[in-house]
Amino acid sequence: MTENHGTRGEQALLKSWLATAAELYPAAVLKELGLYQPARHGIRPPLPHEQGLGVRFSRSYPFPAFTTDPEMPPDPRAEAFERFVRPLAAPAFDEAFEVLRQYLGARSRVLDVYCGLGETTRIMTPMVPDGEVVGVEPEPALLQEAFQRTREVGLGNVAFFQGTSEDLPEDFERAFDVVFVPLSLHTYPDLTAMAGELFRVCGREAYVFIIEPSPAWYQRASETLQASIGEPTRGETEPSHDPFPQAGALESSLGAAGFAHYCWEELLPDIGLHVAMK
Repeated sequence: MTENHGTRGEQALLKSWLATAAELYPAAVLKELGLYQPARHGIRPPLPHEQGLGVRFSRSYPFPAFTTDPEMPPDPRAEAFERFVRPLAAPAFDEAFEVLRQYLGARSRVLDVYCGLGETTRIMTPMVPDGEVVGVEPEPALLQEAFQRTREVGLGNVAFFQGTSEDLPEDFERAFDVVFVPLSLHTYPDLTAMAGELFRVCGREAYVFIIEPSPAWYQRASETLQASIGEPTRGETEPSHDPFPQAGALESSLGAAGFAHYCWEELLPDIGLHVAMK
């Protein structure tokens, strides 16, 4: 039984990686050469004038701040998503960081919502040498592993908190220059609550960057997720005529929350980047 479970997972993972290599990596090369023009809606907000809010939370919280038992085992689907599915979007993450890097100052304080195992947290931390990155993750086991991996590579200007984008710590009020939300919009059906909470934690003229794939990407990723935890693969759902059906709803929610600027751009096929400015 274990052997079959592993075989199914390995085959699905291999299939997903091959699909990614056949689509996202060539698209990234074509984009760099100017031969692939991604779709866009609106224009990016102006760059910041200040260097950032500096270090705060990494001094006060040398260890992860948990709200539940840190020894509680992770949700199997959440763990499988982090280990097997999230890495499939690596080429799009690279594209997103090229955009985000322009909005970071040496002292920027960055919030990485739904940080998982902390990979994106560790990527962004060297970009803010006199600032810090704060990772937030709902699963305590994943948060603990993110902390351990970050400590092993010697990064000190990092802090970790348990939470979600709809329920962030109270002392995050107006505390961040940049908020990064990757591959998690599908887990938060209440966009109004999420947008309001993101607005609350943004400082003056702060920015929010949200990476969100299309339903087609999630459909392919779902096959890997289901196989990796031994679930039978579900049939394909009816494809959406709009490749990014949540884009309009997210723009409206962010605007209602108080964000003054919004734009969206396609990073690579089936993966887009939402940018908002307070």
